[in-house]
Amino acid sequence: MRRMEKVIISHLSVFILFVLGYNSASAETRRIELNFVNQTLSATIKSAPLRTVIAEIEEEKGVWFKLWLRGEDSLLDEKVSVRFKNLPVKEGLDRIFSPLNHCLVFDQDGNLSGVVLFGKPEPRRDWSRRRRVTPRRTPSRYRRQ
Repeated sequence: MRRMEKVIISHLSVFILFVLGYNSASAETRRIELNFVNQTLSATIKSAPLRTVIAEIEEEKGVWFKLWLRGEDSLLDEKVSVRFKNLPVKEGLDRIFSPLNHCLVFDQDGNLSGVVLFGKPEPRRDWSRRRRVTPRRTPSRYRRQ
């Protein structure tokens, strides 16, 4: 009898693990919700990797992506979290890709055709500390008279 209980318990635990794994996998797919309607975009993205967001936009909208990340491929693993409703497509994608230098490409009708990602912006330089350059004076023997 004990052996039968152990078999039932082990089968039940495998079943529970399977159900929990299925729920977490379905929760994984629900982390990104994009809705393109006319020229507007609604999005709910919760800590999704940038590469997953790109794949979802490609699938949903059919746009192309060009990545010029200058060896910064780890940027594709960074997490993105945004939430907004009914923004123009340009504003919505600007929010999604805000940590990166990016360029949105539109066709003649104003429809999004592609996105170019350039990587993170370089830090701004502090020009207040630059050295002042004084103009050189021409020696008097070379001056026009």
